[in-house]
Amino acid sequence: MSQKDFTNARNNHKDLKLFSEDELYQIFSRTKGVCHKCANMIQLEQFMSDGNGAWFIINSRNKPVYGKNEHNLHQLRPVCSKCLDEITIEDASVRW
Repeated sequence: MSQKDFTNARNNHKDLKLFSEDELYQIFSRTKGVCHKCANMIQLEQFMSDGNGAWFIINSRNKPVYGKNEHNLHQLRPVCSKCLDEITIEDASVRW
């Protein structure tokens, strides 16, 4: 999956409970504006977007999170788009 796939997923789920600006800031601030995985700089205003500084949210199991249904904020971390792509590729290669 690419960044555009995730952006499209977000746009296609209007009923999804999205994070408030305060919640996004809390998640973003947890790593002081760097990716949880690789320490690349991310930008608060680039949440779920394309381009430099884009970032997404993963949970403590390294799974992407798009809405705030059952997750506690303290379990969520920001990751850059490159790391998110690597995580989804790893998940796709796992065979049960």
